[in-house]
Amino acid sequence: MWYKCLPVGAVGNQFTYCPSMGASILFAILFGFTTIAHIWQAAHYKKPFTWVLIMSSIWQTLAFIIRCVSIMLPTDVAINNVTYCLVLLAPLWTNAFCYMVVARLVHMYMPNHSIMGVKGSWLASIFVLLDITAFIIQLIGALDAININFDVQKRGLHIYTGGISAQELFILGFTVLTVMFMRKIKAGESTKADTSKAKKLTHLIYLVLGLISFRIIYRIIEFSSGFGSKITRQIAQHEAWQYCFDTLPMFLAIVAFHVYHPGKVFQGPDSRFPSRKEKKAIKAQKKLEKEQRKAGAAAGGLSESESFELAQRV
Repeated sequence: MWYKCLPVGAVGNQFTYCPSMGASILFAILFGFTTIAHIWQAAHYKKPFTWVLIMSSIWQTLAFIIRCVSIMLPTDVAINNVTYCLVLLAPLWTNAFCYMVVARLVHMYMPNHSIMGVKGSWLASIFVLLDITAFIIQLIGALDAININFDVQKRGLHIYTGGISAQELFILGFTVLTVMFMRKIKAGESTKADTSKAKKLTHLIYLVLGLISFRIIYRIIEFSSGFGSKITRQIAQHEAWQYCFDTLPMFLAIVAFHVYHPGKVFQGPDSRFPSRKEKKAIKAQKKLEKEQRKAGAAAGGLSESESFELAQRV
């Protein structure tokens, strides 16, 4: 062993176990490779919005690179805290990416680009905003949890638990909308004749959201059990729990998008949200059409609604 584990309980030791350098190096390499691969796929499919998923992978990569340093410097509080925060917060990027993908599916495949009266672009904005809210709550909790004051640590864990519980609540609400989207696709309520790609990507979203929820349940159990509980001690004294119930599921969630990349689905003019300039042009066109209907109705002695019905028939 080319690094030295301090005795558990030694003054200044940030670990309550002898951490595995091999496991930390392994996941630093794995997340590093998946980051490079996602950057390549983003360029290949020309999908810049995938930067959100890439950010998740980058944070995880940095977390385990820094963890390797922390293992070699087990008494350095600052380095350990950086790793801790990155591991806790990185999955929120993957979560946000799922919201963005389904919102684009709604825009591309649903009539009027909406579901339950909500436009795909608004769907993305709403749930990403909720994800950012959960991110801020968890960040506040994580920063308190690394404080040297015991009472502040305890408060931080409660705040983080509340933030991660809110994240899961948002996921459940979003899953309901995703299920509705899938049902409409299966029922033939789509603007596209071929919906096979949309179905595959939606099934992938189910898998990723399931992995994220699995990890959230683990963290809720860990942080809500309270200091000194049997569960807390078991988790704190064995790093295998973190690798099995947090790191590995999040790695699989990111890798899943390699298997069936959204770039394979989002092709063509409806595959992206319209830009601000395009929205203005669409709005101007609708206004022009309305004015033309009014003018036609006045010239022909028809009401605006009658003129519109006549135009539709033609």
